[in-house]
Amino acid sequence: MIGRHLDAIRHAAVAAIVTAVLAWPALAEAERVTVRGGEHQGFGRLVFDWAESVHYETRVEAGYLEIRFDRPAAFDLSPLERDLEDYLAGSQVSPDGRSLVFNLKGSFGLEHFTLGPKVVVDLKRGPLESLTAGPAPIKVPMPPTPPQRAEDQPRVPVVRVRGGEHDDFSRLVFDWPRPVGVRLEEQGNRLHLVFDEAARFDLSRVVSKPLKHVTARPSNKPDGSREVILELAEGSRAKSWNDGPHLVLDIQAPRPAAI
Repeated sequence: MIGRHLDAIRHAAVAAIVTAVLAWPALAEAERVTVRGGEHQGFGRLVFDWAESVHYETRVEAGYLEIRFDRPAAFDLSPLERDLEDYLAGSQVSPDGRSLVFNLKGSFGLEHFTLGPKVVVDLKRGPLESLTAGPAPIKVPMPPTPPQRAEDQPRVPVVRVRGGEHDDFSRLVFDWPRPVGVRLEEQGNRLHLVFDEAARFDLSRVVSKPLKHVTARPSNKPDGSREVILELAEGSRAKSWNDGPHLVLDIQAPRPAAI
């Protein structure tokens, strides 16, 4: 009996060693992916700098953040606990190099998207929120007369607008909850974004922290609007694309005058 038990232990140990040995060449040749972290106002951000686009799945459950990619990589997670010390309490990478699990220091909502090959994951403070979550919109009371039935009141989403500066362009991201078409109309240095659906656009972030090459003009319509008006710097150029439900708009810096 003891002999058979020892044989079983030996076989299990050998199997584990063989599995590790077989997996080692794949992990040794795996792409090295830099992982960056940073704390922002109201959220913590992880950025995975993949060289090429990658498919992934992510979720937050029972105090853990789990991210799984469709191909293995060599991840360096050591800086994250320092850069996101208010969000992460530990991390580990699966043996196959595809999955990462992070211990969370609280209850966070989850937002994620891609920018080119980069995968961006945001941990937002508070309960799980939709992609349109952000500063609470101001509730405008309806006038007492004439009375308006609830079914007649417009129901439009709140679309958060984020901004950021890069080396030679300013970027705006419109966080729609679903894909929505848009038409760009240029009138001199003014750019009109005309969407297929109305929304209440939360421009508080880009109004409080203006960007270098573009200025957003907030709308005062409490029931929503289909249009956002942007003032562009002289000589700037705009280009846009959709990243899932997100509209990304880059305002290129003016070209230097020819000598």
